[in-house]
Amino acid sequence: MTLYLRAGVARIQSYVSRTPKLSLLRGASTALTHQQLMAAAASAGFQAHPSAVNVDGVIDVVSDRQGSGEAEASRLAVALRKRIPGAEMHVSWVYADDDDLALGELAALQAQGPGLASVIGDSGRIETLPSPNELPTARLCDMCRLDSATATISVKDAEENRVLSVCPDCSMRNKVSGGTGRTFDELAALDKRSGNHLATIYIDANRLGEVFQTSTANGDFRVIARLSRDVAESVTAALDAGRIAAREHLGCAEDPVIAHVTGGDDVLVSVPARAAWPFTQAYVRTATTDMRQALSTHLNDVQTSSSGSVSAGIVFADTHYPFSATSQLAYDVLRHAKNVVQGEQASISWVHVTVDGRRVPPTRAVLRESSLDSTDELRTALNDFARLGASTRRNLALRYKPGDPNHWETWEQECERLGLEPERFKTLSHPPNPGVFTPVEAELLARSWWHD
Repeated sequence: MTLYLRAGVARIQSYVSRTPKLSLLRGASTALTHQQLMAAAASAGFQAHPSAVNVDGVIDVVSDRQGSGEAEASRLAVALRKRIPGAEMHVSWVYADDDDLALGELAALQAQGPGLASVIGDSGRIETLPSPNELPTARLCDMCRLDSATATISVKDAEENRVLSVCPDCSMRNKVSGGTGRTFDELAALDKRSGNHLATIYIDANRLGEVFQTSTANGDFRVIARLSRDVAESVTAALDAGRIAAREHLGCAEDPVIAHVTGGDDVLVSVPARAAWPFTQAYVRTATTDMRQALSTHLNDVQTSSSGSVSAGIVFADTHYPFSATSQLAYDVLRHAKNVVQGEQASISWVHVTVDGRRVPPTRAVLRESSLDSTDELRTALNDFARLGASTRRNLALRYKPGDPNHWETWEQECERLGLEPERFKTLSHPPNPGVFTPVEAELLARSWWHD
């Protein structure tokens, strides 16, 4: 029987965002690509799995060496640690005589989540953490402020070269990125109309993990392998669709999307603020269509709670707002979007840090799957509302009194006073429950670069 192994980076979002400088974020993203991790594994004598899924942050390999699975898993972890010193990793292994069966079993082991080293029959999984700091620490890294500084790098900042003391991980990031590349300010500047804000977008499939758990319980490991490949392809196609939509909306020749994380169905990107809605809607539409097709193809009549849909959380902030904060907030917004629809359909929500602060408002509206359709009544109302002048929108929002039993009559009167037809916006007049678009939420959406 052949020994198959899978290595993956845990808490990938936290790992990538531990440094504030974009060049170092890009260095981490590059180091986590499938190609880079496979090169590290190959240097230790591991071969690529013949049916491996090309997903960043995860590799599937084969070992022809004699020895226990746990020993080979540890050896693979050591090889990867040289490439990504600061990452938490898990390595799973299984002995099998079928490529797809092994790939499915490895995916099942990976889905077990964090835990201690375990060996179950001919398979197992280990967790591996970065080396702890030696105490007392002589000096912390100037970039991440997390680990001990062990080297120095030269960084160009405000036209001056600065020498920084950095940890092994930040040193690696700087080397991989070349210490150069586009800054957050330069990314925002691709929008010639309002080039000082960015959007951080976190995207994830709804209840896809439950599909893998069900398939694991049923022993359908080949189904897991095939579905994993289709999910990876759907993410690639959705990113392409989002990039096209963002570029067309901004009218720029350069790629306005920086993908920080593309691991499995998790995606974390930065785009100029005005491109956020075109990118996100194109991504969600494409990924939802493709994932539903994949589920239909591979699961047949298997009962699953997954709708095959995708949700997203968007955070708008100034270019100098800490990326670690926006990425975590984007994850919180994503969870809000999922919770409002209970993961049963595609959904998108947002936070504008300048307006909303550093938390998700409890009554924040959620754009549901039906409103991704251009003919949707609510979408039409949101578009009409966004086209109004800023003062008109504010007046309509201020006249919204949900506690007043006659609030619709009050709303009608204000619309008529402003020369508007009340029926155009009737779908916005609701009690302020979580996820519902009231006039207040519609006004906040319009201020957050909403675009049809």
